[in-house]
Amino acid sequence: MIKALLLSPGPVLTCLLAIILLLAFFSLSVRFGFLYDRTNTRIFFAIISVICLRMVLPVNFPFTYSIYIRDFVRPVMDVLSASIADTPFMVFDCLYGIWAVGAVMQLCRFLKAKKVYTDRIREFIITKESSCAYLYDLAQNHSAKQVKIAVVPFPVSPGITGICNPVLILPEVDGFSKKELTYIFDHELYHYKKHDLALLLLIDIVCCIHWWNPLVYMMKKWFCLAMEITNDQAIMQGRDSADRLEYASLIIKISKKLQDAQNTPVYNLDFVGSRPSQLGLRIRYLYKDADNKTYLSAIRSLKFLFLTMLLVFSLFFVIESEATVTPADAEGSVVITEENSYFIKSENGYDLYVEGKYFTSFIEIPEEFKNLKIK
Repeated sequence: MIKALLLSPGPVLTCLLAIILLLAFFSLSVRFGFLYDRTNTRIFFAIISVICLRMVLPVNFPFTYSIYIRDFVRPVMDVLSASIADTPFMVFDCLYGIWAVGAVMQLCRFLKAKKVYTDRIREFIITKESSCAYLYDLAQNHSAKQVKIAVVPFPVSPGITGICNPVLILPEVDGFSKKELTYIFDHELYHYKKHDLALLLLIDIVCCIHWWNPLVYMMKKWFCLAMEITNDQAIMQGRDSADRLEYASLIIKISKKLQDAQNTPVYNLDFVGSRPSQLGLRIRYLYKDADNKTYLSAIRSLKFLFLTMLLVFSLFFVIESEATVTPADAEGSVVITEENSYFIKSENGYDLYVEGKYFTSFIEIPEEFKNLKIK
């Protein structure tokens, strides 16, 4: 009898490959200026988050199809499937257990830190009777939903937090003109309108679960950058060069104020962000216009097709070296490979022979044995 693995490294390797391809694709999109489509950019990060969550379940579902890449995958699978001290447990089982414990600890730390951060911000929420009450009148022009405003008495970047009860975070506003405040409100409330905070929470959860994976931290860094760039483009769409220059000056102005400020955890989407070194890229995108709509439409379609193909690949296909046997089943079991196994067509289906001896029969050849010869 052949027993299937409860946990398999195959889905993890498949999703890891898909994530690497997605991040490489996004890096090229940024480099060559293909970050115009705001919807596709958000879909990109939603898809990569789904793939990361699929990676957490290292099991082969009934609907998955195995792709055998023996030369490349076999050495990795041999290490991960090795028995630990003659026990029924594999190396992969041990690693997955460490992964799971670490993920729970990281999630607990994240939830606690986020609560402390939120409670701290709410201490600075202004009332409509305060000297900054005019900010609420300004906020009503940008959002139909009631938005609370917190004016923080130390250097912070303008930002927004709270998925259900949004709080707009501002530094001391005395140094900003009304037009600059309008730009800030436009930018931050656009994050809320496009549900970027919900997507940020999803990515934060993915980072907690994949605490060992540097690729997800790179993904979060690029997510924050992409959301700022797409917001800048949305706000400046149709504006003249004078408005763009004022907006770019505002970004630089806030960045200079934050140079000596202490870094804070990123639980919201900041106007400037935590990496001033990326300001040059943002400002360069400010002056890009989507002039060639036909060209950009083709790029958008190709991007969406690529993202869809990778999502389908990660959900329905699994990279394997060959049929794997657990240490518990190794004794007295049979390993089926292309070299030692074949099918013979019979009246009722197909008979499987291993090492020249009859093994079992099938009405139809299973997907995992499609690579075997038929005699």
